[in-house]
Amino acid sequence: MDYREYDVIADVYSGIALPSEEKYKVMIKLADYELVTENPLFAQKHYNRWNCRFRQSTYKAPYLSAAGIGKVFVYLMQGSNPICYYSANIEEFLDNPNPPIRWVELKNDLSVGKVDDSHKAGVISFRLAINERSKGKIFNFEEQ
Repeated sequence: MDYREYDVIADVYSGIALPSEEKYKVMIKLADYELVTENPLFAQKHYNRWNCRFRQSTYKAPYLSAAGIGKVFVYLMQGSNPICYYSANIEEFLDNPNPPIRWVELKNDLSVGKVDDSHKAGVISFRLAINERSKGKIFNFEEQ
């Protein structure tokens, strides 16, 4: 089976209006590839600040194109359990050497049942860039 390689870099900044006063982690997930923050550097009331930069990494995937990966998920993690999420098509994060910081509204995961009200799921700021290596290296992630 042939694998395609993707350069991936991400930053996770802050979370506001979070479900409780806990210290949360954030996971960014592309198919079976995961990036997870440590506990926040600062947490007060319903606010967490991670200021986490993930180093450039390579994701090897058995898909014919990035579209095969499908969705990007961003999870708010209570310990090792995802409790709220955001999802977007992977195309929104492809081939942009300077991706914008996004503030996204999370959804409460009703199947988990840890957050009852959707307006209490929180808002997360992050940025993510994905580059398919077969298209050439257009990013120099180490300098960003």
